[in-house]
Amino acid sequence: MCEYEEFIFSCGCSQKRLNSYCHLARNDLNHQCFSIKKLRHVWEQQTECKSCIAKRSSYTVPNQQGAFASGSWQQQQQHAQYR
Repeated sequence: MCEYEEFIFSCGCSQKRLNSYCHLARNDLNHQCFSIKKLRHVWEQQTECKSCIAKRSSYTVPNQQGAFASGSWQQQQQHAQYR
């Protein structure tokens, strides 16, 4: 059984990481596991995941004149619709 760890972030996202390979996966050339995958630990993180932090930091706030630092507000809204 291959063992995994799961990290649950405060933003609600989760990420699994391989902890150790099973005997069959260690001997396979591509490290493919065809048996049971076991979740060994679940860790709750007090921070957001990297992708949510990047999304939040890429949003620009209007300056005092009402203009955005990067692109117009309409461009940002159109871009957000296609995500």
